[in-house]
Amino acid sequence: MNKSELDEMINVLDIFAAPGGFSDGFRQAGFRIKGAIDKERWGCMTLRYNFRQKTAIIEKDITNLSIKYVENTLNTNQIGVIIGSPPCQGFSKVGRIKLASLNNGKYADDKRNHLYMYFLKFVEYFNPVFVIIENVQEILSYNNGNIANNILYQLEKIGYKSEVKIVNSAWFGVPQNRKRAIFIGNNIGIKNLWNKIFLNIQNKTVSVGNAISDLNILQHNEGKEVTHYNKNHLTEYQIKMRNSKYLFNHVARCHNNRDLKYFADLEEGESSKQKIKFWEDYPYNKNSFTDKYRRLDSSKPSPTITAHIHKDGLSYIHPTQLRSITVREAARIQSFRDSFRFMGPRTAQYKQVGNAVPPLMVTAIANEIKKIISSL
Repeated sequence: MNKSELDEMINVLDIFAAPGGFSDGFRQAGFRIKGAIDKERWGCMTLRYNFRQKTAIIEKDITNLSIKYVENTLNTNQIGVIIGSPPCQGFSKVGRIKLASLNNGKYADDKRNHLYMYFLKFVEYFNPVFVIIENVQEILSYNNGNIANNILYQLEKIGYKSEVKIVNSAWFGVPQNRKRAIFIGNNIGIKNLWNKIFLNIQNKTVSVGNAISDLNILQHNEGKEVTHYNKNHLTEYQIKMRNSKYLFNHVARCHNNRDLKYFADLEEGESSKQKIKFWEDYPYNKNSFTDKYRRLDSSKPSPTITAHIHKDGLSYIHPTQLRSITVREAARIQSFRDSFRFMGPRTAQYKQVGNAVPPLMVTAIANEIKKIISSL
């Protein structure tokens, strides 16, 4: 492949793109993010801030979006890679339980479960060399695996060899145990791409403490959206994350006195399950919500950061400080570098972080894809 052809093959289109973790991971691997599609207002604002003029941000609902409009907006002859994370709430266990509660206890199909079909229409039209889809691991078992099998079947139908694996972001140096299903397809006949990716797994666990211990100490209800660092970095991971002159999104929530009392009572790694019998004023059902409060362990990777963090953050209490983690700390745990700024109200920022794909994991995958594209 000559330089001109390679230049076109590194063009990426990101669908269901907000807030940009998938795109950022590919960007770090040297790809060019030509377009990002999402309908979420604040997520698109985050995309615009972090990708500026180099990426066409299309803030539209994919179900009402003309592919021809996208093609004209991108202004390119070739898309080499299409990536995307179709909304996962309809597949996740929590999402299905919530849907059942709204449907008299019966599980019902969520219309979001079929958004991947719109994604595949873009794949068929642009015919990229590689396709990558990320989703919760429950997609593999949802409806007896029919959704996952249909994704693989539809990809094969339009000429893609594809396979899906459940991967843990912690394997790639992300300080978080986050298991996700990732589909990879290609139309150049390559088999077992995952074997090459797994060869480059770091096998080096990064803990919460390794990730965030250099960030400014805050009391609850302290912090600023834009400030300066007042501590030195301590770890290799922190050096990698500190690519910014400023510290963004490091603002602590305000907590009531009861919550602060509970926080003080929890040791690192403990949840309310260990203490609940001593808490007479516990405001939740002691049978159903035993682990509502959880303090992170600085010596281990974090549990999965989910979009629910935007509600109250009680499941993500700082390992050593009396407060829940900030947006920046959650972003560090998701492996976003410090220059990546989240926009919108703080609740929207938290939700974006919880919904994101960890960039560091994506970069490991993108690096292997780039090697293959360069060898064509």
